[in-house]
Amino acid sequence: MRRRSLIALAALVGALLVTAFVAVATRDRARSGGRPTPPAARSYAELVAANYRVLTPAQTQRLLRFADALYGCMSDRHASIGKPKPLGTKIELRVSPDANRESLAHAVVACGERLGGPPHGASLVLVKAAVELYLPKYCLLDRKVVALPEAQ
Repeated sequence: MRRRSLIALAALVGALLVTAFVAVATRDRARSGGRPTPPAARSYAELVAANYRVLTPAQTQRLLRFADALYGCMSDRHASIGKPKPLGTKIELRVSPDANRESLAHAVVACGERLGGPPHGASLVLVKAAVELYLPKYCLLDRKVVALPEAQ
């Protein structure tokens, strides 16, 4: 008799635990509109910082060929830019701190177009202190750029 009582008590406790779990899960799902709650959103800066692929030696050589040609073109335009430096995730061409950003941006675009654009799958960007050539993990479109009428 005592054994049956223990089995019944264990079954009752188990049923209560399952019921409590279902109630909590249902309540959380109802709060989120029926969808699982997504993980905390990452900022745009965090997405950009995590968007660099580690380059293989072959990828480094491919990007370096383009960066060398870009450096030659920009040097012909008298742009204040350093020689390409291969890093683990990108090729970097340092920019002089006193360089005119607007003329530098025009030179990067003109030379990039003259060379046929960056290699397939690569991104060429002008950041604060450098021109960077890298292979992104995924496409990041700035919401401000996407919202412009020209982008639609």
